[in-house]
Amino acid sequence: MAESFSTVTKNKFVSAFTSTSLIILKAISEYRTSLDKDVLSKEFAAATQLMNNLAKSISAIIAESFTEGAFMDPYIFCDNDVSERMQLTLKTIIRKMIEVMKQMNAITEGGYDEEKAERIKSTLGELFLIIRYDIISMPEGEVDDIADIGTVYGQLDRINLHNNDHFVVKNLWQNSSRKILPSYDAGDVAIVMQGPIDYERDFTLETLMRYRRLYPNTLIILSTWKGEINDDFREVISAIGITIVENDMPSDRGPSNIACQVASSLGGISRAEKETGVRYVLKTRTDQAFYLPDFLLYFRNTLKTYPVRNAGLKERIIFLGTHGSMCTYPFRITDFMAFGTIDDVKNLYMVPDNFDRLQFTQSSEEKKNGQYFYVLKMAIEDSYAKALEMSEEERMQIVKDIGIRQDPESFFIQSLCERVVYKRQFSENDDLLMLYWRFLKDCAVLIDPDELLFYWDKYSSRYVDISSNTSEGGLTHATWTSFYYWDL
Repeated sequence: MAESFSTVTKNKFVSAFTSTSLIILKAISEYRTSLDKDVLSKEFAAATQLMNNLAKSISAIIAESFTEGAFMDPYIFCDNDVSERMQLTLKTIIRKMIEVMKQMNAITEGGYDEEKAERIKSTLGELFLIIRYDIISMPEGEVDDIADIGTVYGQLDRINLHNNDHFVVKNLWQNSSRKILPSYDAGDVAIVMQGPIDYERDFTLETLMRYRRLYPNTLIILSTWKGEINDDFREVISAIGITIVENDMPSDRGPSNIACQVASSLGGISRAEKETGVRYVLKTRTDQAFYLPDFLLYFRNTLKTYPVRNAGLKERIIFLGTHGSMCTYPFRITDFMAFGTIDDVKNLYMVPDNFDRLQFTQSSEEKKNGQYFYVLKMAIEDSYAKALEMSEEERMQIVKDIGIRQDPESFFIQSLCERVVYKRQFSENDDLLMLYWRFLKDCAVLIDPDELLFYWDKYSSRYVDISSNTSEGGLTHATWTSFYYWDL
């Protein structure tokens, strides 16, 4: 069965269904503008034929592949329960396809009806998710004459022996699935995914699909730039109920594009504020994903476990550990994600528009990346143990050595501390490291990327999973718990 219904085969169905659905969705959108019934009928007729062919094809291969007694791979046995489940999934797919075709026919013969059109759109949205996530499939381990997983494993083994280290491969299933994804109720949470669309391998699209499948009642907001979303992308994410916020690109993007991050984050959070019943928000990025299925529940439960100890915040804010989150660099916590109450996360991004403290304000080309060089230098020995040994004089000297310039990560956290937590501007006489550690103890929670099955579709991170104990920065979840119990 692995050969007859692999993930590669399923992806072909996904692609064919998406192409057919886009014909339907675009025809509806174009009719709303042109009111041309002839064009609508022609497009619906073509889509109906394609849908019929697709239904026949998927019926034949699923009926043949998921037969009782077949092995899917050495560890997945297709018993009667699996076979029946896949046949039931097939029936659901066919039934919903027939629904769509009947609605198209009703519009063609009886005239355009907005309610029927919206029903078509909604049913196609359901099918997008069912075809992706309700059919078991396994990835193929070989690309003919190009690569195979056995060779990759063999080469890793040689590298491990050569270094006496351990490199491993982590499976982060996207379209492949050993099990059916669950669905969770998190109606009091909004996900705000901000930034430019990652179109490579449809990364942003597939991440939104996955989140929608996992959290059907959660408000999911894509906050991006005007002109960023192409027509195909817009049609598909609208069909699965993703809310779109299109922001004006700031005329001055600021150092490290910080003004862009602020604008798109606040644009999405402000939209979430308008939704009744939403208490929490997760700010994440368009080029990053969490593959842990119940990550939102984990975040909510974590906030219940660790009550906030500062009157400025409603609850703690959860950040991503490692990836540059550090113990002995004041206020440096990675800005990849933040989870907390809407008010608290909004306050995080309500920074002043004066970015004088940021690194790229320096004119010298040699100093342009100066702050990141400090991060790399300090990461070598950054740890709670190092923090524990420091005297006030040593702490003040570290801050002096780093200088007044900051990167966006430390800028966001220090600004939050000044405006909300401590409610005063810091000066050169302040023990910034101690103020930072108290913020960690009283106001924050750090969770490791390993634990969240975090994936960053950028740089070498798309291939190499940097474990918490080797990444730049020593502020892991385990380390954070030491700060939490440290009697500062």
